[in-house]
Formats: sequence, C-alpha cells, structure tokens
Amino acid sequence: LATVSAVCLGVAVSGLFNARTKSHQSQATFKIFQTERDAYEGWLTDDDQSNIDCAVQPLPRPAMRAVGEVLLVVTAHFRSNAGDVVSPAGKNVAYYLINTV
Repeated sequence: LATVSAVCLGVAVSGLFNARTKSHQSQATFKIFQTERDAYEGWLTDDDQSNIDCAVQPLPRPAMRAVGEVLLVVTAHFRSNAGDVVSPAGKNVAYYLINTV
C-alpha cells in the first residue's frame, strides 16, 4: 500500500510541475500577444497628426501670396470696363487637357 501511495504521490507532483510549467509558458505567450496587440491598436488609432502638421506648416506663406496676387488683379480691374480684360493665351487649356485624355 505504501508503494502505491508513493507512486500516486510522484505522479501528482509530476503533474503539478508540468501544469506550472505550462502556465508560465502560457503567461509568456500571452504577454507577447498583448504587446503585439497593443502596438497594432496604437497603429490603428494613430491619426498621423505630426505628419499632417509638418505638411501644413509651409502652406500659409504661399496662400497669403496667392491672396495678394488675386487682390492685385482684382484691384487692377476694379474700375475698368469688362471688355478691357484680356484673357490669357491658354484660355482653353482646360478643354484641351480633357480632350487629350
């Protein structure tokens, strides 16, 4: 009876050690999975604000220059007769571009 009890105790202890080892392996695998999932969710929720900000930074100067040019043209033609306005040489360029497609 003592031999059977010793064998049962040995099997139980062996099973407990195997379960503990598998538990540690599962925890390590879960931590790796959790790290990858968090990185992926961070990538999904990143709105690229810094990239957009860098792209928009140089735009105010050209926009103000364009507004200045428009104001210059409008002011130059403000008191003149509409017939005095000469259209540019490429007035139909938009139609030519559409026809070439």
